[in-house]
Amino acid sequence: MPSYSSCSLDELFGLIKESDQSAFNEIYERTWEKLYITAKSKLNDDQLAKEIVQDIFIDLWEKRAKKEVVNISAYLYQSLRFKVIDVYRRKKIPIQDIESIKEVLIETKSSDNKCLESELEVILKNWMEQLPSKRKIIFELYYWDHKSTKEISEILKLSMKTVQNQLLLCKISLKGTVQKFFFILLLFLFGS
Repeated sequence: MPSYSSCSLDELFGLIKESDQSAFNEIYERTWEKLYITAKSKLNDDQLAKEIVQDIFIDLWEKRAKKEVVNISAYLYQSLRFKVIDVYRRKKIPIQDIESIKEVLIETKSSDNKCLESELEVILKNWMEQLPSKRKIIFELYYWDHKSTKEISEILKLSMKTVQNQLLLCKISLKGTVQKFFFILLLFLFGS
């Protein structure tokens, strides 16, 4: 019988995959409180935070044989993040309020953080490639080079109103693109 206290979380997960209940209990004891505190801070709801953490561990045990996990700690925080997003989705929080859960979507302990960033970067690049050339230049000058609308109008020899209109069109278009991305992400994560 292994000494569970000396095992890493990843070693314990390897034992869980072999249906070792004691290894599961050890992971639970080491991680539940931090997960609960994080969930409570995101949701401001003690009972809901407890339920979410319980659901994460039930799911971990029930699907232990099928799960391919490299870093169990990152996996647990990723699961927590998805559960919190699901709570927001069920409450039908408008997509424009997505800023309020930005920290949940970009959780530093998440194993998918780099993947999400890279997906968003690809979407932004594709979106920018589809912009008319003048609008793309205005967007880059305003957001990348931090030029004011007045400076852009002087650089491009356009009226300030034209620059403002082009920026407004960019914002509307980008908002639609980002909304579609998050809608597809939520469908993918919670649709099945």
